[in-house]
Amino acid sequence: PLYKRSDIRRFDREGEYYHALDGTDYLIGFMGLNNIKNTDWFNVSAQALAHVPMLRNYLLFPQNYQKKIQNLERKSEVNKAELVRKFGEFTRKIWNPRGFKGHVSPHEILQAISTASRKKFTIGVQADPIEFLAWFLNTVHSSMGGNKKRNSSIISQCFQGQVKVMTDSVVKKETRKIGPGQIEIKEQIQSKIQHKKFIYLSLDLPRSPLFKDNQDTNFIPQVPLFDLLQKFDGVTTETLMNGEKRRFQLSRLPRYLIIHYKRFTSNNWFKEKNPTLVNFPLYNLDMAPYVAFPERPTTEGLNAKGIRELREIMDTQKIDKKGCLNKQDLINKINAHYDAKEKNRSTRYDLIANICHDGTAKDGTYKAHILHRAIRTWYLFEDLEVKTNETIAQQVAQSECYIQIYELQAPGRSLGTPLVVKAEDESTVGNEEKRKANEEGKMDVEAPIKVKEEKV
Repeated sequence: PLYKRSDIRRFDREGEYYHALDGTDYLIGFMGLNNIKNTDWFNVSAQALAHVPMLRNYLLFPQNYQKKIQNLERKSEVNKAELVRKFGEFTRKIWNPRGFKGHVSPHEILQAISTASRKKFTIGVQADPIEFLAWFLNTVHSSMGGNKKRNSSIISQCFQGQVKVMTDSVVKKETRKIGPGQIEIKEQIQSKIQHKKFIYLSLDLPRSPLFKDNQDTNFIPQVPLFDLLQKFDGVTTETLMNGEKRRFQLSRLPRYLIIHYKRFTSNNWFKEKNPTLVNFPLYNLDMAPYVAFPERPTTEGLNAKGIRELREIMDTQKIDKKGCLNKQDLINKINAHYDAKEKNRSTRYDLIANICHDGTAKDGTYKAHILHRAIRTWYLFEDLEVKTNETIAQQVAQSECYIQIYELQAPGRSLGTPLVVKAEDESTVGNEEKRKANEEGKMDVEAPIKVKEEKV
């Protein structure tokens, strides 16, 4: 199907049911997927990605990436070209207002995935959704021209953030006796700061199998999401086996934050599932305590600087010096610049997709909860079955969440309501240059995504 911008606007503002050619009614964008054979790992991942507005709007218009497919074909990278093409076709089928049926068969894109991954992810073989998402996003990123340059692919624009890793290591250790039974130890610490990119954050669940209460009955432990996020507060220390100590703090937030909970552990003999429930907010997840914002110069500090130093600050921050006649004008301009940055800074997220796991580690299944942005209603996806009721939102909060996608709120909007994004702001129909010019809220891409480095 072909789309207009008005179609995209309608998707996020209306909860319309359409009449399929086979006589059934379906909600556009909320179609079930055939489970061909052990493909629930793909179905939940695909449903989540298809409901990321910025990515969806990009894929609905083939002209956005047709040249990239042609470049891949010229380089004889046919498998990657086919993967991108089928990904776009699959997304357009999900959002097709004139569908033949109220569900979609993912057979074609699964074949492309199987070929591109050399059958690592294929029909009939159960897979882990987070492993698939890591491989898939990395492959699509590179296939669409992703490189070290800023905003080089739609994947990096949507999902890539940056974390500051602070490592303290002992480079010299001295001991000396200062008295009977007393030893003084002096350590020389070397600190190193690195900035690493990520496409998802992995959070450790506390080791807590089923416990028993005073009545000798089993209950499932719970943990607040904010306790898990303390890993990124810049203070909490992680000690490595070689004695090094590490601290983490986010230095750049992505437009869409993917959170992965380490729910499964496995070895050569068995796979075990951690049943701990995570208490997380559906709206207004504030990531400000976990972000290292650039320090703002104080008014006293600016007054103590000379005109030359103030001009250097303005050059670094790309502040227009037009109309500045004296030192106070320069200071006012600098303060106004930082005021505007803080006003437009957003650190709050709303949940738009939740992938959970039901059952045991061996025999369980994956399900997905997706938020309908127009009618603010949650839907449960379980392969072909798509349903909603008054208790779905409670089920989301009480599910054994495995992967979640949060969307960054627009600055200044009222809290606690899902974000409705205008298609004109996110669609890139034949206008790559305009999209790249809009840098606010988008992430740096300094290197191709490397999966192993991103499991922070």
